[in-house]
Amino acid sequence: MDNIHNREFASLNIVFVTWKEGIIQKNTRVDY
Repeated sequence: MDNIHNREFASLNIVFVTWKEGIIQKNTRVDY
């Protein structure tokens, strides 16, 4: 159970980080 939960959390974290970076890049592109 813990393994599955940790794996889910890790993949969610990766998705969140990439999404955040994409938004930051988009904002930077729009600002400058």
